[in-house]
Amino acid sequence: MAFLMFVSSNGIATYGLTTDNGSGNYNFLRDIGDLKALAKSSGVELKTGSTYDQWKDGLNNYWLSYFKYAKSDFDSVVKEYPDHPTVDTYAKEVITKVGTAADLTPFFDKKQRSILMAVSAIMMVISMVVMVGAKFMGNGQQLVTLPTEQDFQNEIRPTYSTPPVAPTLPAAPVDQVNLPPPTSGLGGTA
Repeated sequence: MAFLMFVSSNGIATYGLTTDNGSGNYNFLRDIGDLKALAKSSGVELKTGSTYDQWKDGLNNYWLSYFKYAKSDFDSVVKEYPDHPTVDTYAKEVITKVGTAADLTPFFDKKQRSILMAVSAIMMVISMVVMVGAKFMGNGQQLVTLPTEQDFQNEIRPTYSTPPVAPTLPAAPVDQVNLPPPTSGLGGTA
């Protein structure tokens, strides 16, 4: 006789008993809250295992298109739980996508990226300290002199004896038109 239990995402657990000789199958539905209370009252701690964590990480990497990471996660699930109902479907699909244009797996993993960011931050701090130190090195005098407001007031500007003249363009030629002589009044000649 075997005991089977499935928990759905809507909080309902189905479980049942099957007999090995095929004489019957007894199934039950129960609210997951009842099972949690029963486990607590019996001193049973409910927690997820490493297989679930690998499955969850594999799905997250799959949906992010990090197929190289997803393949590793799904391979771990297959190794720990070969009877998993859907891991084979995802694992087969991921194998076809690893290394293709659809694979957006980062070049560095999370740990490597964290180390690189920390090193980068340390280098920025060191460079700032060096810059500030270089400014005040050498007998207390500044090596780099920043402009002051007085420098801007004394700025040399070009002077002109006469204001510059804007260039002029030649006038466009006017077409001469032969017009009839003017007339005075209505219809008369001048």
